[in-house]
Amino acid sequence: MSTPFNITYSIQSSISAAFAYGKPVLLEGKLVTLDEFCAKVGLIYEWISGRPAVEVDCLVLHESKVVIFAFRGTSDLAGWMKDAEIAFQKYKLPNGKVIGIHSGFYSTVDAVFLRLAEIAVKAIAEGKKVYVDGHSKAAGEGVIFAGRLFWERGIKVEPMYVPGCPRTFNRAGQIAFEKIGLTLWRVLDEADVVCRIPLASLSWSWGVRFLQFYFAVGQTAFFNKWGNLAENEPAFAHIPSDIACIISEAMRHKIALTNDHGIGLYIQRQIAYKEMMGLP
Repeated sequence: MSTPFNITYSIQSSISAAFAYGKPVLLEGKLVTLDEFCAKVGLIYEWISGRPAVEVDCLVLHESKVVIFAFRGTSDLAGWMKDAEIAFQKYKLPNGKVIGIHSGFYSTVDAVFLRLAEIAVKAIAEGKKVYVDGHSKAAGEGVIFAGRLFWERGIKVEPMYVPGCPRTFNRAGQIAFEKIGLTLWRVLDEADVVCRIPLASLSWSWGVRFLQFYFAVGQTAFFNKWGNLAENEPAFAHIPSDIACIISEAMRHKIALTNDHGIGLYIQRQIAYKEMMGLP
């Protein structure tokens, strides 16, 4: 990824998702550290961590007009184990309805929610805008955090662009999140299987075990296998089981793994998409 420093807050948020991995990021043709980036654009930062009890790290960046929360994606074995915790966590909404949320992602957000929510509430009181970002596992965590900020603190974050975001809610959760009215774009690559999982989870209700499917939230910015923005996401992407997708790839003798899941490629596409569509 090579990105200019002359950027909007929204793009700063996207780049923060890369810095959340704790490594230098390629900007203007050279590797830049988080300290160098913050000095250049006038941000200060802090890390909020749930370690060692829970594998979660959130990079929080502050400026006079904004606060940015960038969750860290999967970076070690503990993170992969959280990815694999796909049972639905029951969550009660303010109206009393119960929805299902990816339990692994929920537990990591829950470990730091009170600390992050306190920062967000203070930022809103000071007239600042709140951005949330993340890549892969962290994209799912960011979506959950944004939802809880609204449901529990009445805070609606700025438009979100979540690259390589896995599915996060059951159908009831998807409906509840969409009612928030948050502008959210899932930036997806055709050759990235992470965006199409998890598929479903067995759940218990009234003593009976049944299958519940996972659903994605937001609108989709879909890039095809040639790296071009497609007008429409293929119909198979809306089939919870994605059986048609698997068949399609098998017929092309191409099974997509995580070869196009890297944060650098995704942020390049996010920035290009925002500029192309004139989005905030």
